[in-house]
Amino acid sequence: MFQHLLKILWQRKTKNLMLSFEIFLIFSVVFAIVAGVVYNTKLYRTPLGFQYQDVWTVSIGSAGQNRPVIDAQTFENFKRELSTLPEVESMSFVRFRPFTRSGFRTNLKSAEKGVSQHSYILSVDDDFAKTMGMVLEEGRWFGAEDAPENDKVIVINRQLADALFPGQSAVGKWMEGPNNKEADPGSAKDLRKVIGVVNQYRYMGELFELTGIGFVRYSPLQKSADMDNFVVKVKPGTSNLFELKLYQKLKQLRNDWEYTIGRSVDARATQLHEKAIVFTPPVLVAIFLLIMVGFGLFGVLWQNTTRRIPEIGLRRALGAASSNIYWQIVFEQLLLSSLAIVLALVLLMQIPLTGAMSKFIDWPAFFISAGISMFIIYSVSVICALYPAWSASRLSPTEALHYE
Repeated sequence: MFQHLLKILWQRKTKNLMLSFEIFLIFSVVFAIVAGVVYNTKLYRTPLGFQYQDVWTVSIGSAGQNRPVIDAQTFENFKRELSTLPEVESMSFVRFRPFTRSGFRTNLKSAEKGVSQHSYILSVDDDFAKTMGMVLEEGRWFGAEDAPENDKVIVINRQLADALFPGQSAVGKWMEGPNNKEADPGSAKDLRKVIGVVNQYRYMGELFELTGIGFVRYSPLQKSADMDNFVVKVKPGTSNLFELKLYQKLKQLRNDWEYTIGRSVDARATQLHEKAIVFTPPVLVAIFLLIMVGFGLFGVLWQNTTRRIPEIGLRRALGAASSNIYWQIVFEQLLLSSLAIVLALVLLMQIPLTGAMSKFIDWPAFFISAGISMFIIYSVSVICALYPAWSASRLSPTEALHYE
């Protein structure tokens, strides 16, 4: 049966070649879309590493061109006065607020082995881990005991720890960067000691790539560590009326500054919506191509079936059942699709083999994407072949043999 189908396809190799090429192209497009969905689904399912519920963010601005400078007295005033609000559980200053695409990226290196990795650096104060509900895997968070050595300690996430110190504990190890020339202009290297490791802190959102994160201690005594954002952890069930209350309190503290207040849940929803908008055009293009390919397959199969009426009539006259004709048409289309898919997979397999896009497509993601893409293409092929196959199976031998 299989050899017979191959002979039939080979006899119409010119027409089938064009059809196979069309299936090859659409399979490649579908694979790319599915691979993107698989990659982002994996990112979405990876824990953020912090709690964004019941967290409000505040951005500080000034009427002039200069950024607000928070000195030690202002820092203490904000901490003390905001804690008097009954809704507030804790607050913390941070250089970049959650669910923003801003960040300072630098190259962090292991002082022992010289292994380096591009990572994001965040300046935070001592209450940041508590405010964001972060859990330490190793070591400790910043504290008052680090005040004499603000520029010499760092907390990193698990991904950065595994990259710089594979197979060993990162706590107590020394690493280079980020450079702080204002703190020590004569220093060629900025050595920092790892005092803690958190699992993750994906402050840019679920759909942002996994990356290394390093936390450095913020102190208002450091002129180079100006802050214009802070986060406020409130009690569960706090209403939106808290925004006005918080704004009034902030104006009492510094009336010459401007404040932009928002909720982390709203920032997260906006970010996911923006990402969905980015994904919509390629998905619509893939659906449109599938529809066009479906119509093309249906037309070609219908035309081929019409031209093969004498052949079908002869088979029916020789005793072939209508079900045999039906499944022959369907299996021919499946075999034709399989040839195109195998060729596409051979080429696409070079991606995980070479590791050119290992960050996006590894072997598990490749097999999942290939399986879903194959299911889609086979489903379209079978749907397009059902009616022509049914129509051919309904022909009577007499009608088919008299066809001209």
